[in-house]
Amino acid sequence: MELKTKFLKIAFFAIFFLMLTAYSNAQIDTNLQKNQISVFSLQGLLKDKFLENVKIDTDGDLRIELHGVKIFVTTDSNRSILKFSTIWKKSENILDSNLYEILNTWNRDKVFTTAFSNGEFILLEYFLCTDGGINSENFNGTLEWLFPISYSFNDYLTEKKAID
Repeated sequence: MELKTKFLKIAFFAIFFLMLTAYSNAQIDTNLQKNQISVFSLQGLLKDKFLENVKIDTDGDLRIELHGVKIFVTTDSNRSILKFSTIWKKSENILDSNLYEILNTWNRDKVFTTAFSNGEFILLEYFLCTDGGINSENFNGTLEWLFPISYSFNDYLTEKKAID
């Protein structure tokens, strides 16, 4: 009887583990089609480290903050493109001509992001096409490499005295 009880317990835990794994994989592999994309569905794709640091701001944008850098995620009206943006307040002491040279140098050296001045702010943006849909892997993967680029851009702006 004791052997049968042990076997049933092991079988129960094995089945439970397989169901849990299948559920986790189903969550990760969810592919959102363009018409399903919203801040709420994108939030559902986030891995724990991003999910713990996400908010929906007053404009309805997804805002993810890690180590002092905030990335805002928005979409166009057709949901064809996701725009990832980081924003810094530019230094009041920097001349526009110097700032443009700093940003142009960044844009020449960094292929995947675009930096520009917009009034009193400096923005770094990246665009992701959603024509084939989007899933957790490509959404989180984009954030995984975009945060380090944003940290690097922050350091670059600080070094060039473009931000305070």
